[in-house]
This record gives sequence, structure tokens and C-alpha cells, in this order.
Amino acid sequence: MSNAPVADHIHKLQGWRVPRERSKPLSEAIENLQHNALRAQRQLGSFIDAWDKIIPESISRHTMVDAKRGGTVHVNARSASIAFELDRQLREGLLKELRTACQGTIANVRVRVGRIEHATRAAR
Repeated sequence: MSNAPVADHIHKLQGWRVPRERSKPLSEAIENLQHNALRAQRQLGSFIDAWDKIIPESISRHTMVDAKRGGTVHVNARSASIAFELDRQLREGLLKELRTACQGTIANVRVRVGRIEHATRAAR
């Protein structure tokens, strides 16, 4: 009996089981992460600035911009009535004003009832 096929198979297995070499150094991955985070912060920051200027004070103090994903900005509202009023005003033209006032693409603003952290801190 010849052990050549078994030896060949074991040799192939050893080649598959070794750790692969990293194609990028960790420092490059960190730089890419920092770049993407800075870009997202710039876009979201410009939206929040526009939000504070355009949205009426009576509504903005009861809302919080939560996140931006793929052109959709997610906003939390303290109550259903605030969410309804904000949604109505966005449909009546505030969304268009927000789009022109901020950097980046804003396709939609999704309003939902949720926790508002900054309003809680300001009330203390």
C-alpha cells in the first residue's frame, strides 16, 4: 500500500489550516475607520445644525436626531403628538429646507416615538 495519496491530502490540509497573512496593516484599517467616522460626523453634524435652525423651538426641544443611515435620518420624538406634528411639517416643506441647508444626501426623515436624552438632561 502506498501512503502517497494520504500524504498529499495531509499536505493540502496543512496549507489550508495555516493563518492567512493580513493584506492590510492594522494602522491602515484604523485610518479608514477614522476617515469614515469623520465623514459621517460632518454630514450628521451639518444636519443637526440645520435641524436646530429650521425646526421650530416648540418641536425641536422634544426631539433628538438619532442616526443617519443611507440617506435616511432617524429622529426620536418624546410623544406621538410631537411625532405627528413634526411629520406634518416635514411634509409641508421643512424637509426641502433641511435638504438645501445641510451637506450630504437626505432622502427621508423618519420620525418615531422614543427616548429623548438631551431634553432630560436640560430639564435637570
